[in-house]
Amino acid sequence: MAGIGFELRKILSEDTYTSHIKAYVYAAIISSGPWLMTVIAISVIGRTVRVFLSDHEADIMGATINYVYAFSIIMTGILQMVVTRYLADRLYRDEAHMVLPIFNTTWVVTLATQAPVAAAFLYHCDLPFLYCLIAFLLYLCICSMWICMIFLSAAKDYRAIVTAFLVGTGFSVLGAWYLAPTQGLIGVLGGFTAGQLIILFWLILRLMVEFPSDRYIDRDMFAAFGPYLPHLLIGFFYNLGVWIDKFIFWLSESGYQITGPLYANRLYDNSIFMAYLATIPAFALFLIRIETDFYEQYKTYYATIIHKANRSKILRERDRLVSSIREGLGQLIKVQGAITLCMLVLTPFVIEALHFSYQQYGIMRIGFIAAYLQTIFLILLVVLLYFDFRKEALISTVVFLCTNAAFTLVSLNLGFANYGYGYFTACLVSVPVAYFFLDRNLNRLEYLTFMNQPISG
Repeated sequence: MAGIGFELRKILSEDTYTSHIKAYVYAAIISSGPWLMTVIAISVIGRTVRVFLSDHEADIMGATINYVYAFSIIMTGILQMVVTRYLADRLYRDEAHMVLPIFNTTWVVTLATQAPVAAAFLYHCDLPFLYCLIAFLLYLCICSMWICMIFLSAAKDYRAIVTAFLVGTGFSVLGAWYLAPTQGLIGVLGGFTAGQLIILFWLILRLMVEFPSDRYIDRDMFAAFGPYLPHLLIGFFYNLGVWIDKFIFWLSESGYQITGPLYANRLYDNSIFMAYLATIPAFALFLIRIETDFYEQYKTYYATIIHKANRSKILRERDRLVSSIREGLGQLIKVQGAITLCMLVLTPFVIEALHFSYQQYGIMRIGFIAAYLQTIFLILLVVLLYFDFRKEALISTVVFLCTNAAFTLVSLNLGFANYGYGYFTACLVSVPVAYFFLDRNLNRLEYLTFMNQPISG
């Protein structure tokens, strides 16, 4: 599903500095849109409306956003990988008219399952009813947005997608700014949510325009889910693994309770989230360069098999495919490595500019390295799934989840100086595991390709 990447590469073909900057900015927004725009919006909102909120209310707002994004990505992750694979198979069969019915079906299931989850959680929050109602809408909105992004990866009108995020983020900021003086905390969350709803419905409209269909739902979708069930676990374990260290820190002695089930750990949260922002260039590079180059070689390799080419040609194309993967990984490691190195040097200036505590210095530095490793791990996971190495991808995500939980607990027991090292160690272990599986299977790719084919009588 590298469709949008090929569209962005057309900008690069202009071969000017302006075109390169434009292409990578588009790629950054598209690949990291929901959370990147949220970070920007919350940062601006925090600086402009903080005077209208008490410290406690600001903590409630921050925790609400954190919980919304944490649980939305974990819960929708259960369907994300499965739907992505199912949709990719339908597109491979030139069934683009099924994009909208599949989206509608997935969206209905998401709303039906996540509405009770959000309602049950908010019921236990000691917060005003209107605030809880707005948080409920925001949660369903962000869940829907994650689902929407799956389908937009096959779209071509990248300008409309970027415009949606920019306009919606602008409305989030302006709405919060306008309502804060009179409505306080409820107004800030209400304004922010209004902008996110604009993004969501703009993206849905884009899907309806680009993938028109005379069908409303896909009745065959769930019947075909059987072979894709490992993808369900992969998506859930990976996303839970990303957040498990935050959950542990929130509930630890160094965390604190805000109200009801809302907890936070400001020192750890802010440091790690800043580290995540540093990985945006890697995802932009993957979208424009690495995935598209790899996909072209991927198609060529399997085309030689489908057209019954001789063994020497198949092996030659396999070698080109493997070289494409290794070159892409090497490029990613170099580019993101250089960015990470720069961030390590600039950490003191980042802390000062954002008015963070200097207690976060060590956490942020190890966070930059850990996020760098996690990016590599995610790309390896994507490539494993391209080749349908489901068992290997599942084992890798289980390792990531378990090691992040275990090592985070150990780092907590070792004291403040070791905060962040649990997440770092988990990534340090998971990357070699995923690479081992990928390298081993690529070396016998032609054997696995033919052995996995059904025997016809």
